[in-house]
Amino acid sequence: MKVKTYLKASSIDEAYQVLQESTENAILGGGAWMKLSTKKVNTLISLDELDLKGIEEQDGFIRIKSMTTLREIETSPLIQAIGGGVITNSLSQIMGVTIRNIATIGGSIVSKFGFSDLIPVLLVLDTKLVFHKHGEISLKAYLESKIVGRDILVEVLIKKCDSLVFFKKVKTTALDFAILNICVGKTQEGFKIAVGSRPGLAELAIQSMNYLNGCHTVGEEEIAKAALMVVEEIHFSSNQRAQKEYREQLAEVYVRRGLKEVLSI
Repeated sequence: MKVKTYLKASSIDEAYQVLQESTENAILGGGAWMKLSTKKVNTLISLDELDLKGIEEQDGFIRIKSMTTLREIETSPLIQAIGGGVITNSLSQIMGVTIRNIATIGGSIVSKFGFSDLIPVLLVLDTKLVFHKHGEISLKAYLESKIVGRDILVEVLIKKCDSLVFFKKVKTTALDFAILNICVGKTQEGFKIAVGSRPGLAELAIQSMNYLNGCHTVGEEEIAKAALMVVEEIHFSSNQRAQKEYREQLAEVYVRRGLKEVLSI
């Protein structure tokens, strides 16, 4: 990435105004993945002085400010209590501690990385995003549309969840990007299944979820059918890390295992 001008914004309004001045202006998150980008930036806008770090509990949600690092989230007792520690588990597998001390939750979400280990988990949990101008929107709606446009993420709201949530990252080495990641949960809203690194942005397996949520009871037969439905519904493809067929096999196996784990079967 090549940057012409660096601005340390003194207010969120200033940061937003400068962002709107040119499509070549950009917000700086943690900067952990900047080397992956080849684009040229006219003005890179820092949010470091805007009090956008912190984690607190409020009204049944865990509120995480957008510039909070992944390591701060990973080690927070409030976060460790969600879904049996599923967020902590997923974050602990992202590269090394050095990277997690740099990368922020805001940058990790807004960038919409297909290799994200965090986004599948947040999709399964009831997660909402709060933007400076657009206001509140669900993570699912944000990922599926461009309705927010060029805005600044201020907060991430995660609904408290006491039930166990399953997460599996399949990778070649400890510090590698995922070949596939799977998150499965049975929350207050019912069954949730998310698949990421397909390769591509994580998405919910809506048809499989609807099937499970319509069953009076869920046993071995229903679990097997739901796992097959995920493979039929979600689009998988090949890249340098794995073939499409391998990802499909992984998805079926780990969705099945995940459902058994959250149901204690």
